[in-house]
Amino acid sequence: MNKPILSFAALLAAVTAVAQGAFTFDAGSTGALGDLLVTNAVTITLPPDGVLHYKRVEITPDGSVSFVKNALNTPVTLLAQEEVIIAGDILLDGSAPSGGDPGRGGPGGFDGGRGAIGGQPGGNGKGPGGGRPANDNDAGPGAYATRGALGGTRNETGGDVYGDPLLLPIIGGSGGAGYDNGFSGGGGGGGAILIASSARISLPTTGRGIFARGAQVPAYNDGSGGAIRLVAPIVEGIGTLNANGGNEGGAGRVRLDTPNAGEAKLNIGGVWTIGALMLTKLPVEPKLNLLKLGDKDIPQDAAGTVNVIFPNGTPAERVVRVQAKDFGSVVPIRVALTPDYGARVIVDAEIDNTAAGVATKDIPVTFPLNVVVAVNVWTR
Repeated sequence: MNKPILSFAALLAAVTAVAQGAFTFDAGSTGALGDLLVTNAVTITLPPDGVLHYKRVEITPDGSVSFVKNALNTPVTLLAQEEVIIAGDILLDGSAPSGGDPGRGGPGGFDGGRGAIGGQPGGNGKGPGGGRPANDNDAGPGAYATRGALGGTRNETGGDVYGDPLLLPIIGGSGGAGYDNGFSGGGGGGGAILIASSARISLPTTGRGIFARGAQVPAYNDGSGGAIRLVAPIVEGIGTLNANGGNEGGAGRVRLDTPNAGEAKLNIGGVWTIGALMLTKLPVEPKLNLLKLGDKDIPQDAAGTVNVIFPNGTPAERVVRVQAKDFGSVVPIRVALTPDYGARVIVDAEIDNTAAGVATKDIPVTFPLNVVVAVNVWTR
């Protein structure tokens, strides 16, 4: 069944009105890329940090924008000194799988798991809410703000809920699992985008807008929806913000931050909130880094996902060294080892980062051998 796209008007009734008047907000754009005027289908290659600095942005009804991921698979951050008008589409959807190959996540989102092949079991979906494979011809959908459903009911193979409703920091959707008893990969999770304008953000066209949907797969191992956040002194229009998952995938997250939403009649898909937190990022951004996998050193600030393979005959018991930076608290973390084939390995731990600066901890884990393993560390 299709998930409904909910009317924004219902939420507005519960929001305290903010008096109109002079309001100053700096979105943080340098304007280095000049104006962006999109009148047809355009693909933008993201810079290494994923941040796009414009003066003014307009996507006409004939225009659409998609993105080429960067090496770190960061979310998209689009900053504008002047107004942002989205009369066409911005597309960050996850893709469907091709046979046993996984569907790919949108920018900042996560891939699906690989389908079973050559006696190898299906793989977990990637991401914090990645779906789980099963040995009874089931494969779970990805989760994000909500868990997915399998055949219309909640199922233990679905992924786990994660993420912050404020989308600080912003992260994309998770992939569905690959099938154990069937040559089908999982759907990719929806991507993630932050758009901030020093003036206003307008979505004037019904049915057009921003789409960060999880991929739909006939076998129900869909990707979850992604994340959309808008920050501006004025947010207005009748367009669409869609962060739904595939039919069975979990819902993504949508966040609007503006002191003036009186002219916003948006249609929103996903779990959404509204406020006036006029920040594009935290003043000090806490971060987790992987420093070492067994005997392999990882450069600081490397990609969020590190892939490694340890051959048969080598030790499976190894140490993952994790660094916590600028949290100012005891940090509950999760180390996730996601092999291309077979079940994910999860190890939960804590790092005491109450003192200023950084703290590290060595965490014993058991690696799957002779298979590519994606290693992530997340807060929990």
